Amino acid sequence: MVGNRCVLRRLPIDAADVVKPDQILMGTAIAIMCATVGISRRWFLENTRKGQWLVDRLGPAKASRVLGVLSLAGVVFGILLAMSIVNPVRWS
Repeated sequence: MVGNRCVLRRLPIDAADVVKPDQILMGTAIAIMCATVGISRRWFLENTRKGQWLVDRLGPAKASRVLGVLSLAGVVFGILLAMSIVNPVRWS
């Protein structure tokens, strides 16, 4: 603040610091899909082949717990991707 005016300084912005819209979309979509699976764990375990395989291998209680942890990890990863803390692989 200078007197009654607010002075903004221009800081150099690196190209890597700019969050890309497609990265925000990907991260948001991943977080929403993983949250949906986490919320509907029981349906997923009962009605999908992968869920039934997981129940057969681990039992219903442990399969639900594993799916919940994986869903939570996916939500966290999606949020970090959307915030540009984690960056996707870019092939040149």
